[in-house]
Amino acid sequence: MRLLNAIFAHLTKHMFLVVLLIISVGGVTYWLLQKPTGTNFLGKKQILLSYQFELANNSDQLVSSAYFDVFAPLKQSATHQVLDIKTDGEFEVVSDHYGQQLIRFKNLTLPPNGARILTVRVLLAVNAVGQGQWPKAIVQAAREKSRNSWAGPEVSRLISILQHQQQDSLRDISEWLYTHVESVDYMAQDRGAEYALKYKRGDCTEFMSAFSALAQAAEYPVFGVGGFVVSESSGVLLKADAYHNWNQAFENQSWELFDSQRNLRSAHNTSYVAFRLFGLPETNLKTSSSQRFVVHDERLTAKMI
Repeated sequence: MRLLNAIFAHLTKHMFLVVLLIISVGGVTYWLLQKPTGTNFLGKKQILLSYQFELANNSDQLVSSAYFDVFAPLKQSATHQVLDIKTDGEFEVVSDHYGQQLIRFKNLTLPPNGARILTVRVLLAVNAVGQGQWPKAIVQAAREKSRNSWAGPEVSRLISILQHQQQDSLRDISEWLYTHVESVDYMAQDRGAEYALKYKRGDCTEFMSAFSALAQAAEYPVFGVGGFVVSESSGVLLKADAYHNWNQAFENQSWELFDSQRNLRSAHNTSYVAFRLFGLPETNLKTSSSQRFVVHDERLTAKMI
């Protein structure tokens, strides 16, 4: 009996040590996976985006219980995923099936002729080591759009010429736009693909629209994107004048980024952070894809700063 008790005690001690080791390893692993860092970590890195809006009350009345919508990065793209969103005060996040997001500030109070600054902070996990996948809803919508595209006369004329010359690949289309369309400063009104091709000028929005229209006419799945080109640092303050448009298009079994205004093509570029999608069927978000904010009280005005 004494021998059996000794054996039992010995086994119990070793089982305890094994359990303790498993718990310790699990705890360290969890900490490593959760630990925030601004550098590469298990193939990913994290970037904190910050941006601000000034909301002003232009009336002599007290404004209370107001709400204000601002845009946020896509929940997930091929290169990034939103981990956390923080703002000043009460808010909720409204999203659609593509993963587009609006941050809704709630129960805002502004004194007569007063103003306040609202700050948004978004923590992103960035895929730093390889090409990721776009969400299925976006890919499916882009494929359907390419099969049911409509082309205006300028788009139809140009794509016929490019196809006749056997220069209708996505790279050919992007290089043609970069070579033949003059890049101009910001244009307040979106003029579209036909304007860009007819008058050979436009800002990043016209370049994006023209590339989408030509790619669709050539039956490539494509969609436009609005967002920001950010640095590789761990903390980035976004400014209104840095907003940019580009395209994602599918060729040779992969999605690639095309920025025809800058003559850039990339299979994996983590500097481009998507906020809005263009050229896909509309969703439940009550805003156009190009808007960065929506004010719901006529006494209020806003601007991104």
